Amino acid sequence: MHRFSFNLLNLAFLCGLLALAGPARAANFNVVLSSNVFVPSVLNINVGDSVTWTNQGGFHNVEAVSGLFNSGPPANPPWTFTFTFTTPGTVPYICIVHSAIGMTGVINVAGAPPVPGSIRFAEGASTVNEAAGIKALELQRIGGSDGAVSATFSTANGSATAGQDYTATTTVVNWGDGDSSSKNVTVMILEDTLDEANETVALSLSNPTGGASLGNPANATLTIIDNDDATPPPPPPPPPPVEPCVEDAETLCLLDDRFEVTALFETNQGQTGVAQAIELTPDTGYFWFFTEENVELVVKVRNACVNPFNRFWFFAGGLTNVQVDIMVTDTETGATKSYSNPLNTPFLPITDTDAFNTCP
Repeated sequence: MHRFSFNLLNLAFLCGLLALAGPARAANFNVVLSSNVFVPSVLNINVGDSVTWTNQGGFHNVEAVSGLFNSGPPANPPWTFTFTFTTPGTVPYICIVHSAIGMTGVINVAGAPPVPGSIRFAEGASTVNEAAGIKALELQRIGGSDGAVSATFSTANGSATAGQDYTATTTVVNWGDGDSSSKNVTVMILEDTLDEANETVALSLSNPTGGASLGNPANATLTIIDNDDATPPPPPPPPPPVEPCVEDAETLCLLDDRFEVTALFETNQGQTGVAQAIELTPDTGYFWFFTEENVELVVKVRNACVNPFNRFWFFAGGLTNVQVDIMVTDTETGATKSYSNPLNTPFLPITDTDAFNTCP
């Protein structure tokens, strides 16, 4: 029982050493020169491997027929010569002294195995706004570029639904021999007006060809960020109601009773009051302050709602130097304008041709 446990421990230890050893390294092969022959006379090696010739007897050298390598002039033992092969091919070689009697050899150098690399997503998770319309995703070929390779990119429903939130996609992505550039695939995003949680699309790579493998990550998640508010903003409050113009002793209603005009006055003795209104025409009227026979203020509202003016105009003229405050209201829109004449100042004419931009 104890011996069995010990053997298992040894086996585990050896497996660990092999795992740590990593990939195989270039090898060295030996050829012996003796009795006018190379032993072995034929070697099969790989690119990166080296060969060491050792002269154990005789007057010899080693040189490639192509001139690729040469140990130097023939010499008696002991000597060694080592050469590393960096390109594939068949390399015949000889001893220059004894080739005529068959002292020849051949090194067959195989090329390194192709490294097609692996294909993966550049990112395992990405996001896109629902209103973006399209999302580009990067695919990478890493770890080698030998040969033409491909992989299949596909989408699948996560919490998002194809046809409602995105357009389902399956496409084959290709790389040529020696091509290690990144490739982009796209997912079409469909916008809706539903208020909902962020939703996900599952992305995957499959079916690698050309000897390529799938790298990490071979699966990814695309999150669609919802852009719809949970509650639409309330509509703007309606404008405050405007009372229609009602003509009385203190109010003028001009232009079909649309514009309401009132006035206040104050004398230098501190007397104040509301001006009394008298209509003259549909767009004109006057006010008196102290006695009905004493006209103090004349006002007029004109309809200039034609190009190039597109305004209602207001005019006023006064026969007084008391303080006057005039208020004009468009009862259809609620727009107001006020005008003042300072105390102890002769009333200056008012010609406001930009008074109301409320046509028609």
